[in-house]
Amino acid sequence: MKRNRRSKRSNNRRPLFYLVIIFLIVIAWINLSSKETLILHNDRYVRTYETEITLIKNEQVFYFDDNPSYFVSSGTRVSLNRPLSDQKVTNQKYISDKVEILNAALSKNEATGKILDTALIDLFDEEKKMESQRNIRIMLSSLKYCHKTDDEISTMLEDISASTITGLTLKKIGSSYPGYVYFEDDGYEQILAFDNMDLMSEEFLKQADEFAKLNAGYGSNILKVADDDAVVLVAEVSNDVQLQREASLDDKKNDIYDRLEKRDLASYVELLTNRVDILRSLPKVRFTLEDKEFEAHLIESVKGKDNKLLIFIMKDMIDSNILKLRKAKTNIYTYENQGYVIPAKSVFKKNGKTYIMVLSKGYLRKNIEVSVTEVTDGKAFLSKSDNSELSEGLQVLVNP
Repeated sequence: MKRNRRSKRSNNRRPLFYLVIIFLIVIAWINLSSKETLILHNDRYVRTYETEITLIKNEQVFYFDDNPSYFVSSGTRVSLNRPLSDQKVTNQKYISDKVEILNAALSKNEATGKILDTALIDLFDEEKKMESQRNIRIMLSSLKYCHKTDDEISTMLEDISASTITGLTLKKIGSSYPGYVYFEDDGYEQILAFDNMDLMSEEFLKQADEFAKLNAGYGSNILKVADDDAVVLVAEVSNDVQLQREASLDDKKNDIYDRLEKRDLASYVELLTNRVDILRSLPKVRFTLEDKEFEAHLIESVKGKDNKLLIFIMKDMIDSNILKLRKAKTNIYTYENQGYVIPAKSVFKKNGKTYIMVLSKGYLRKNIEVSVTEVTDGKAFLSKSDNSELSEGLQVLVNP
């Protein structure tokens, strides 16, 4: 009888035991289903800095006494010998100004250095606009000859003469290179030039803006040639902005400067635009212009009190759309990598280590140790290279 009673009690407890198990499973399922999850994706991660960029180009501006009708439209790339017009043109005014420019350069030499005469801004007279513009144009244009010797400049003066040109080509008017042609200027061509890179500073850029407003439109019947071999880009950013590979620049650029006879930025830019093999050794940075992505090499960082100038050289994808720009909004990629972006709250600490929690088979939980690259705006980025245990498709608990 006692054995039968024990058997009955045991049988009565089994349903209760199973009910408890079912209850715990249901609670666990409810708890699990209440947790939000996401699927890991290996994506490109980019951090950008928005600023304005200034484009410095290799440009020549010619102007004629006549107004020829051209075979090509503005923004067309032409070779040195491509016919541009079948009309006769004279360049007396251009040559007269060129003589004055070379004579002004003779009064300067390497000992005095380049002198940017900002007094001409205050002396500008609207009632004598053409004369004031001419004074500015001659002063700015003479800067590019400061590195020439007196003998070299004298030889150039002997060779120069006005002429009547038939069958207009870039070669006949004395262009040093082929490129894209335009029929107007913006006033920056003489001051924002490769030859003047040794003057580069925040103050110089402000002065360039002032000169350009007064200098634009000097001379009628303009033909501008823009070289598409290279473009220098200058971006002003806060001193605390650090590009991903900026730290590697110093040692590399110092080695390059050591090769120069004259250690200045103009000579440095000249070498890098001519020696692509050396340029390629410098950090490559991506950026956007007019919603398109481009690449350039970071060549210099010029620090000021609060801001610094990041200077790049662009050698690829240079076309009329780029060369027509002088200033533009840009997003510079300060950091980019491949990896996984998850909510910052998905990351937790345990015993001094950093983890995320993943699900296996849809319900089994597992902690995976991770290395967080950075946290920004509530998002954590885990680079693929630093987190080999992570892979695409893993299910991560958002609120572990």
